[in-house]
Amino acid sequence: MTTDLREAGADAGPSRAPRGWLGRLVLGRPSDPVWARPALWALLILAAILYSWSLSRNGDANSFYAAAVLSGTESWKAFFYGSLDSASFITVDKPPFAFWVMGISARIFGFNSWSLLLPQAAEGVAAVAVVYAAVRRSVGGLTGERGAHAAGLIAALALTLTPVVVAIDRDDNPDTMLTLLLAVGAWGLLESLRSDRHPLRWLMLSAVAFGLAFNTKMLEGFIPLPALVIVYLVAAKGTWRARIGRLLAAGGVLAVIALSWMTIVDLIPKADRPYVGSSANDTVWNLAMVYNGFGRLSGQGRGGFGGGRCGRCRDGRVRGHPAGAEAPHGAAPICCGSAAGGSVRRSGCAGRRGQGAGRQLHPDVYRNSTRGSRTCARPGGRRRSAAAGARVSAPRRAGRPAG
Repeated sequence: MTTDLREAGADAGPSRAPRGWLGRLVLGRPSDPVWARPALWALLILAAILYSWSLSRNGDANSFYAAAVLSGTESWKAFFYGSLDSASFITVDKPPFAFWVMGISARIFGFNSWSLLLPQAAEGVAAVAVVYAAVRRSVGGLTGERGAHAAGLIAALALTLTPVVVAIDRDDNPDTMLTLLLAVGAWGLLESLRSDRHPLRWLMLSAVAFGLAFNTKMLEGFIPLPALVIVYLVAAKGTWRARIGRLLAAGGVLAVIALSWMTIVDLIPKADRPYVGSSANDTVWNLAMVYNGFGRLSGQGRGGFGGGRCGRCRDGRVRGHPAGAEAPHGAAPICCGSAAGGSVRRSGCAGRRGQGAGRQLHPDVYRNSTRGSRTCARPGGRRRSAAAGARVSAPRRAGRPAG
């Protein structure tokens, strides 16, 4: 004779009248402990306060990525590529999915600190809710309902109060979106393990989330995948053939989502699109595999603009344009660093105020070369010469890619 702990009197509690959808949203299901849903709401409110209180103090946060968001508000081409400048001369060093969300907000509400950073705070709060749901539903069979709710709240509280999480959720780095997508991906796979009716549907949700994670920070979005695949093969219901078949189907969806943007960009002629920033050969594939991939482990994660001669410049001249030294649409070329010495072959602002798509997009430093050389976009920025090469300094805080 066995006993189901989830039906014990202490967990089941007295029977309560059914609730409508609003009652379930605010107070939870009738079978939930009375404290569970109010505690969750309190935790989400705490997370919202931590992530959004006085956001305007952060200004544009990481001005390197803020420049890409602002460029996207002025040019749909720059929006699609994640370009640093509205003339679409060069992209930032990450795929654009996280910047698309901020860019849509900035297009609707205008570019400012709140339209830039509030979506990041909302993503952080959503990640807390997803972690709570994933943990609660995963341990219910072991701890009972009360223990499951408590475990979910503890896990969500740990995420909420982690200092680095608070920091990235108040910034415009893509790590906030990456955290949310990884949480959704893991939650979807766990739901697939539990589901009797629609296991493939939940697995597809997980595949979409990890595909978007790749389009947020490339191979970093795939770090949990090997462990999750092993968990699914060991713990999923059905025969081995069925498990492998579902994984292959999900893998197909993952490949389509993950490779769609990079394939489109790499198939477009290089003369008709911006240079892929931080790549060594002006391809997203190189950016994904080296700078945002295995190069992070081997120490070789240095690309063309900011490490090594870029594929579009040679002896300080821009190839593929009639003037030889003019960027598209009149935007001055961005400096290229030499991997050997960190010297700057050519310095200029990524775009200046004026007519056309090449007008200035952000007042701060845009890009760093290997030894810290920088290119500013503010007219009148001071130029300094150093033994390692020329340096352009900005009058305000330097914006740097977060990695």
